[in-house]
Amino acid sequence: MVNPAPTFTCVIPAYNREGTVGRAIESALAQSHPPKEVLVVDDGSSDRTAEVVEGYGGVVRCLRQANAGGAAARNAGSRAATAEWIAFLDSDDYWTPGHLEAVARAVGATGGRADFYFADLRRTEREGGHRQWEQARFTTAGPHAFLADATPWVVRPRIPMMLQGSVFHRRRFLAKGALWAEMPRRHDTHGFLVHGIGSPVCAVNHVGCIMTADDGSGTRLTAQMDARSRLYWLYSARIWRDVLARFPHLPSQRRRLLRHRLLVAHLHLAREGLRRFDPRGLWHLLRAAGADPGLFLASLRGKRPSEEELLPYGEEDGSLGSEAASLTAAEQI
Repeated sequence: MVNPAPTFTCVIPAYNREGTVGRAIESALAQSHPPKEVLVVDDGSSDRTAEVVEGYGGVVRCLRQANAGGAAARNAGSRAATAEWIAFLDSDDYWTPGHLEAVARAVGATGGRADFYFADLRRTEREGGHRQWEQARFTTAGPHAFLADATPWVVRPRIPMMLQGSVFHRRRFLAKGALWAEMPRRHDTHGFLVHGIGSPVCAVNHVGCIMTADDGSGTRLTAQMDARSRLYWLYSARIWRDVLARFPHLPSQRRRLLRHRLLVAHLHLAREGLRRFDPRGLWHLLRAAGADPGLFLASLRGKRPSEEELLPYGEEDGSLGSEAASLTAAEQI
């Protein structure tokens, strides 16, 4: 019996994107394997975003909600979707024409066993044309690579997947709680950890999405928050605390790697607070000590081990078996 072709709902969260949301929609409609529907969730925009979306009609629908953030918008679209698979796209990015066709082939080849499939992404030439997989030092040998437990992929210092190039099985995605709506920043990183640790995942070896530069609106989160910002480290600490609590049975080496990241986040926050004579700096210093006392003492002596010394990525990735992707040495935090 031949399995039917997978069906996709394209979910696009949008906030004040009247200038770019049309391009995103049109890239979804132009797919060689077209989506069953395109759902744009207008997250409380104050511009003409909803009007632009509603002008398309047909398989394109606009869902309006009060401003609640990207995670809540994606969750709303996922709940309203009618297809088996949810394909995320950002309102300021666009898909390459064969994106869903390549994912559909991977779904067919793996029997749809993966909880999510992810493709490579590329920046525009204006931004240097860099590919996400290249920057993450991630490669696959063939058209796709399936991993029964994607923990080694999602705990890498720089993960190869991003939401606008990823496709999730709708039922499994919702059953795991979808995305953390209470986390307005870095919910994508948290989501990949929650949906990847201990779960089957498939990498699809093609560029599925073009990520564009900020359009000047100032609403692109990657432009607002980087590793030097306090917000970045605040949300990093939330991520690692939550993941450690959710997955208490991770092997000891991996748990120590995550505790290392929690400690690093609190140390950054402690330094920032103490420089400003903020008493919260001392609180973060205590939280850093509690994350891993041994690593904390090593930090004070200037002898804290690197991530790769805690868990050699090359050694771990080499034990994954023939279905795994070929992984190279990872970057350090």
